[in-house]
Amino acid sequence: MNWFDRAVRAALRLGWQRGVMEGRQAWAVIGGLALLGYLGRRAMHREAHVIFSEVLQPGESLKISHEPAS
Repeated sequence: MNWFDRAVRAALRLGWQRGVMEGRQAWAVIGGLALLGYLGRRAMHREAHVIFSEVLQPGESLKISHEPAS
């Protein structure tokens, strides 16, 4: 876990504890910003799922097509 992830987790925890539970508005804003950072980072770091993988030999080719679902 890198420094950004640790900082976001700490801000989320403190924002919830001090902002929501204790009613401190500034901490609620910090927690909300941390939540946006968490969701933004999660959206940007999505990995593509590999459906098919095969090694092609020299001279071989691969045709990709799409047919509508029936």
